[in-house]
Amino acid sequence: MAMQIAVGDEGFEEIRKSGLYYVDKTELLYDLVSRTKNKVTLFTRPRRFGKTLNMSMMESFFEIGRDSRAVFDGLNVVKHEDFCHEWMNQYPVLFLSFKDVDGLDFESAFITLQGVISDLCFRYSHIFDNDKIDPVDKATFAMLKEKRLAPAALKSCLKTIMRMMNAAYGRPDLLLSDFDNRRAMIIEAKKSDSAAHMERDCNAALKQIVDNEYAKNLDQGFETVLCFGISFFRKSALIKKLSMPRIADRH
Repeated sequence: MAMQIAVGDEGFEEIRKSGLYYVDKTELLYDLVSRTKNKVTLFTRPRRFGKTLNMSMMESFFEIGRDSRAVFDGLNVVKHEDFCHEWMNQYPVLFLSFKDVDGLDFESAFITLQGVISDLCFRYSHIFDNDKIDPVDKATFAMLKEKRLAPAALKSCLKTIMRMMNAAYGRPDLLLSDFDNRRAMIIEAKKSDSAAHMERDCNAALKQIVDNEYAKNLDQGFETVLCFGISFFRKSALIKKLSMPRIADRH
């Protein structure tokens, strides 16, 4: 049976899971990260040239909390094994499209924009109860969700949501993974303002690993996770080690 072409479908995972025809553009993921130093990338292709589909592909690849190995199986990007181990499903992603924001005047367009931002908040509402998020950001998030923010306040709404995601999905300073032996090492470092505070800061580094559940957020089925808290002052350093419980295999 011949493969069917998706008409009007801009969802990467839906296309892959449905077995629809897909032109492999996943090498773009490797190019953007490994072959450029850009902080911002602008795609200026004409309409209907696959910009939204590429955004959906990026979201599926990078977003933390997913397991995207199956949908990328057989595509070009998986040839870069080290890159996939380091980047696939390891980062919070904010995916937002304004293509449906329209109106005959500012007021009607603004109402549509409020709806788009509200839908975005509903999508990420699972992070709202995270106790690491600033209460002020939570209050702003609630108003965004309920479409109660004025135009001026809406300007910074994406910064607010991204700040909340960063707090909820914090990452350690360094993560080393040994996939062959199913081991991982998490390192969190603190710079002390004096030698007398090194013990305190070293304990704070370990506490940050535990409180932010860095080990729990690993989704690679590691059997051993070693955590190191480090504090340093000038040429002195203090290191403390913590062995985390075994993480269940999710493969």
